[in-house]
Amino acid sequence: MALKTKSNNNGCAGAIGLVLIIGLLGKACGSSDAPSSASLTAHQVRLAHPVRITGNGVSLRLSPTTAASSLATLSISDSIEYIGRENDQWSRVELRDGTRGYVSNKFLDGVVYVPPIQKPKHRPYTPRRAHTPVALAYYCASGNTVKYHSYPDCRGLNRCGASIVSLPLTQAEDSMDPCKFCH
Repeated sequence: MALKTKSNNNGCAGAIGLVLIIGLLGKACGSSDAPSSASLTAHQVRLAHPVRITGNGVSLRLSPTTAASSLATLSISDSIEYIGRENDQWSRVELRDGTRGYVSNKFLDGVVYVPPIQKPKHRPYTPRRAHTPVALAYYCASGNTVKYHSYPDCRGLNRCGASIVSLPLTQAEDSMDPCKFCH
């Protein structure tokens, strides 16, 4: 935002538009052409600017929450004064009649709305059933197997010319002896 300045004969600059700066510079420079703070209107001093409503039935709220009571219902293209951003979801505004309140940023043209972060729904902890792995044993399916093995790559299975088959360990313990290499 650029400030317009005025210079008088002695080189002092008086800022136009800001009450405090104008008043101080006017007195310090002795300028009679600098406007007094009483001649400025409230609109010149406010930093508010007009914005448009982008939806119908938009509520002007007493506080920045949907639980707050509604002060007025606004329609699309209503022009209101934007006063400032309250947070990522709400802004403070003023109607033409002077009523002040809050409007959701998602219904204001030119104001960025940042949706709130959704927390994951908390699910109560339910313990899972313990997975009991089935202990396996391995043997060579050559037809004359007498040993069972703990691992399919056991040294005792190196000379197996047939396929290596798995079976439950309890069944292998009942009908075969353990391998000397892996047991």
